[in-house]
Amino acid sequence: MSKQKQRGAASKKKGPLDRLTGDEAVTVLRLLWEERPELRKEVERLAKSVLGGVSVEDVADAVEDAVRSLDLDDLSSRAGRHRDGYVEPSQAAVDLVEEAVMPFIEDIKRRAEARQQAAALNTCVGVVLGLYRLRNREGDPFLGWAADSPDEMAGEAVVTLRKALRKAKTARGGPQGSTSLPVIFRETAPEWADMLERCWRRPS
Repeated sequence: MSKQKQRGAASKKKGPLDRLTGDEAVTVLRLLWEERPELRKEVERLAKSVLGGVSVEDVADAVEDAVRSLDLDDLSSRAGRHRDGYVEPSQAAVDLVEEAVMPFIEDIKRRAEARQQAAALNTCVGVVLGLYRLRNREGDPFLGWAADSPDEMAGEAVVTLRKALRKAKTARGGPQGSTSLPVIFRETAPEWADMLERCWRRPS
């Protein structure tokens, strides 16, 4: 059978589930849940396994790529005179880095709220590692305008993790956890260890 025929045969085998968008798949899952409540525990187990599968390196690579993808074209489109006033290039660069990293930081909170503490921790460590790779980039055409953003966003990630874990533990009536920064952060970003420790101890 030719490759073209094989591809055609494979495409014909696709059923309705294969053609669902993400939102449609969620709707189907909710309907199934409502009609078959006995499947609730199994669905929750599968959801936990999906949420819990976090690779520090994968997160770090994604964060680094998201920031490195920013360039001077992005900066020039944001900086300068606009209808709402003048935006300094440095402020525009900081805003762009924040927008690139915040989805990953929100993911830390989401996983912690889902009681996936290990996944939340791994996500946070990945964010910090990805940003740590971007330190000391003053000579970079884009990051030179936001040289302090990597460590500031790393601090934001740690604060988010600390707050989310405290909130989750308080809601369950348990202790609020260690006041010391987990050792893995010191090992991951040794030059930022003291700064991250301060963020962990006194999350604003």
